[in-house]
Amino acid sequence: MDTASFKFMIDQIRYYKNLITYVEYLSDPDFDYDTLTSDKKSDEIIFRYIKKQRKYFGLDFFDLINFTIYIFRTFPDVLEKWQKHLHYIMVDEFQDITAKEFKLIRRISEKNRNLFVVGDPDQNIYEWRGANMSVLVDFEDWLNNQCFENQFDIKCKDIIMSENYRSTKPILAVANSLIEKNNNRVKKDLFTQKQGGQTVVYYHAKNDKEEIKFICEKIIKHKESGGKYADFAVLYRSNYVSRFVEQGFLNANVPYVIYGGIGFYERAEIKDVISYMRLVNNTDDDLSFLRVINTPRRKIGKIKIDIIKNYAKNNGTSLYNALTKCVCLEAFKGCKAKEFLTSIEELKEQ
Repeated sequence: MDTASFKFMIDQIRYYKNLITYVEYLSDPDFDYDTLTSDKKSDEIIFRYIKKQRKYFGLDFFDLINFTIYIFRTFPDVLEKWQKHLHYIMVDEFQDITAKEFKLIRRISEKNRNLFVVGDPDQNIYEWRGANMSVLVDFEDWLNNQCFENQFDIKCKDIIMSENYRSTKPILAVANSLIEKNNNRVKKDLFTQKQGGQTVVYYHAKNDKEEIKFICEKIIKHKESGGKYADFAVLYRSNYVSRFVEQGFLNANVPYVIYGGIGFYERAEIKDVISYMRLVNNTDDDLSFLRVINTPRRKIGKIKIDIIKNYAKNNGTSLYNALTKCVCLEAFKGCKAKEFLTSIEELKEQ
């Protein structure tokens, strides 16, 4: 499957999971997944994906809200427990909330009705994944919406925080003049008590080479005038954009430091530990098995992995169980497959 087809299928799964009904049979241990059939290839892929989820007891990002809403709807006592537990609820970055997320927040705040939200429609950047600014702009209407079983029927108090403590007047003047063109927003004019500030300069380069050339020239000129390299910061939206910036600085002999890096749970060693824990908890987890089978190295290469995969496929079992059957084969002599199995079984007993 090429990249475009893969992205298309991710979108299809997202659209499918907008219908929360799939949660019911994904939660049912007696559900017969063979009844999920379709003439469309994309539907077949979705059904196979959901079947795999059930096998690994796995939830993806789209499931988290859906399962919580399903649990609250199916088990009122669970909903009541959390309603009693959460006396005050505050939601930050509310401009990026989806209608489904608001439904969840609305449910757990029904009992105590102490809901405080913080957001700025002018900073909404997640409409592409379902964020609905009207939930914040028309918050009171959404809160008292008739689609909910229990009605709040209350008035909300708005607190507009217009004073900016970070930016200078020239920056705010540009920001206000641009953002006031938006239609779906809460009207406000930002102001600051800070004095001074340089005029904002806009430069539209034809390509990345011209862009980094312009940046380097500005930095070097400032440095030659007695300034410091530390007076500058270059911001970019994604890490992959940094390549041409770094290359340009290297070519121009401009020293730099990159701030920000790999998140904690994105580190290889953390992913390895989590995969070990998942495999100990569920030896049918083929994804975790493939990640840790040769970490650390156990001389289990591609040929041995293919033997394991073929046995698992032909016998309808997991890769871990397949290894327990294949470990005595001639091909596995000299590797540390037995030690791996022993370690997992010992951890399971702890």
